[in-house]
Amino acid sequence: SGMAWRGVDPNESGSHWAVPGRILPDHMKSRSTREKLDYLDEIGRIYWPPNGKVPQYKRYLDEMPGTPIDTIWDDIGGLQSQDAERTGYPTQKPLALLDRIIKTSSNEGDMVLDPFCGCATTCVAAEHLNRQWIGIDISVKAYDLVRERLTKDVADPGNILQFRNRIHLKTDPPKRTDLAVDYRERKFVYVISHPNFEGEYKVGIARDAQKRLAAYQTSDPERGYRIEYKLETPHFRKLEKHIHSIFPNRHEWVQADLKEIKTEMKNYKGE
Repeated sequence: SGMAWRGVDPNESGSHWAVPGRILPDHMKSRSTREKLDYLDEIGRIYWPPNGKVPQYKRYLDEMPGTPIDTIWDDIGGLQSQDAERTGYPTQKPLALLDRIIKTSSNEGDMVLDPFCGCATTCVAAEHLNRQWIGIDISVKAYDLVRERLTKDVADPGNILQFRNRIHLKTDPPKRTDLAVDYRERKFVYVISHPNFEGEYKVGIARDAQKRLAAYQTSDPERGYRIEYKLETPHFRKLEKHIHSIFPNRHEWVQADLKEIKTEMKNYKGE
């Protein structure tokens, strides 16, 4: 309808009154446009802007049909260097991303498993959302980082030790009995470099160093990662911990001269 209502003529702005029928009760749906507008105004669904502008219908989010979430999420940005939640872990994901994943795939009290928990983003999100959780990571640095982050981001200030008995470091995991050869003897300690991290080297463990390298390359469009050195040893876990303990490091990235790292790895006797 283009008729004036409450002193407002929609024709002056080249528009007309449009009343959404989905919120009207049945007895109002056959009424005139003016009567419908009067009803909406009575129940507080009309917004009167200042300066005599055309009033607007109030819409509420829980009444809108919305759009189903797509498989591509571009509304959660990556972490920036100044973000408070950033730990410096190279593959850290935003907490908001894990919040959404956990909310859409589990209920309160459910168990959440992250077998590559890294800097504990999944663990923190699960704890915030009242889920049980298990976080696993092969890196010895992840143990310290998980405890540190849970204490900082989750723990009750009056009980900062509440997670101490729930986080465990296993330096000698159980031996598999379904393989003819001990799979632990086939693992490598690798040293990976990247041009963006000059003077730093990622030291970690992998059964197949090339596959581990390929995994890192998928997250790097420039494919700058490269293997500088790898050593197959039955003492892989102790060796990784040894390298991280004698050189300055930032999580899994060791800050040292490459020759010194290689020499230390070659001379390590597994003690």
